[in-house]
Amino acid sequence: IFMYFENYNVEVRDRVKCIDAKTGVPISTQWESQGYFYATQIAQFGLSHYSKNLTEPEPSRKVIEDGDVSQGAWIIKKNSSITRNLVAGNAVVNFSTSNQFESAVFVELDHTVDLIMSVDLLFQPNSSLTVTMQNRESLQLYYLHYIVADFSITVQDANIYHGIGTNFANKWKHIARDLFVDVQKGVAASAYSNHKQKMRRNELKVIRVAFLGNGAYDNLTLCTSEHITHFYDAAEWFVHHQNQSTGGFAIPVRRRLASGFDDLPRGWYSAMSQGHAISLLSRAYYHSGLNRKYLKAAVNALK
Repeated sequence: IFMYFENYNVEVRDRVKCIDAKTGVPISTQWESQGYFYATQIAQFGLSHYSKNLTEPEPSRKVIEDGDVSQGAWIIKKNSSITRNLVAGNAVVNFSTSNQFESAVFVELDHTVDLIMSVDLLFQPNSSLTVTMQNRESLQLYYLHYIVADFSITVQDANIYHGIGTNFANKWKHIARDLFVDVQKGVAASAYSNHKQKMRRNELKVIRVAFLGNGAYDNLTLCTSEHITHFYDAAEWFVHHQNQSTGGFAIPVRRRLASGFDDLPRGWYSAMSQGHAISLLSRAYYHSGLNRKYLKAAVNALK
């Protein structure tokens, strides 16, 4: 484990705007309200989940649909269809069976414990995945929409939209979402509810999962944790956001220190970011079976 990071819950911090659905890492508002990627926070997010994976028991998992052994009781609306086919494999599904969908299909659920959703998606533009959540006490409904878009989060009343990116349209993408955190961040960003009142995880339950548009999905699962997925999301962010000449992970916002000190301009480097990143990348190198891209990034960060 890394220090005492098994006790960290980075994603629920008030200064975390949301967990970006494109990259799977936190967006910070610590020094700029619009939100930005802060390397220290991303590393702490990844290191906390790596540590939790070592200290927590195996998660419970409920497979809703894998296209084969577990098949969901999908309700198919008029002019919609669902078929299960073998598809050409890639790094994500590897000749897995998957579901094809058009227009709207959904499954009714009643899950209160397993609030981490894991799924492989193959979306065409204008497709979406919607998860309906309900507060068990107030019966308030929240609608989490994961759509093909490049924004991080936007909220309209009880509708919370997360953009999963546009550059993967027609390509397989794996996402793991903490549905409780996604609702919590959406409520905090909205005037729809009194977000000053803290929400508890055991207040929420999943009551519906629905697909709209055209595409495919596979391995739709609700579980209690997906620590390794979150860990590798952080590791991949560092691999793809490193300045190759300096080895640094630049902080893209100005930081005011104190009266009498010059501001740190955009693009400053943090020793803590570099150190945490090296700790994260070295664990990714080890855990991945010595994938050298993580080692290369870690060594480069020593600059």
